[in-house]
Amino acid sequence: MMNVDSVGEDLARAIQACQNTDSLLPMIKEELKYTIQNRRLLQGKAELAVHFTAPTKQQLRPEEIKKKENRREQNRRAARKFRQKQAKQALDFQQRIKQLEKENAELRRELKELNQEKRYIQGQLHAHYTVCRHSVKDIPGMDLYRS
Repeated sequence: MMNVDSVGEDLARAIQACQNTDSLLPMIKEELKYTIQNRRLLQGKAELAVHFTAPTKQQLRPEEIKKKENRREQNRRAARKFRQKQAKQALDFQQRIKQLEKENAELRRELKELNQEKRYIQGQLHAHYTVCRHSVKDIPGMDLYRS
């Protein structure tokens, strides 16, 4: 049978657990436990005795310890290799960015020179056209420059 004192102790522990964890879960578990026990007793069934013991930590055998250490060391090496790979990739990306920026600056400089050359040639063509206006009709494709 459920002992009133044990119920009070269990509820007191649940209340304390609720206060310590800022969670209502311990109280809900206790309430559910007592609801199930009451239904069993009303049905004429025996009371359930639920006792949980914390699992004991077993000692590892020497080969298990060695295996665990090997896994940790292998994980450390893999993590170190991964970090080195990431650092190399970052360095490669930075170098590639610098290279592309340099190429971009060179292409912009070349474009600027070509535009200047284009304007110079257009000016030369225009100057020549004003001087030699009458001979342009003899050159195929130059009818575009007629006014």
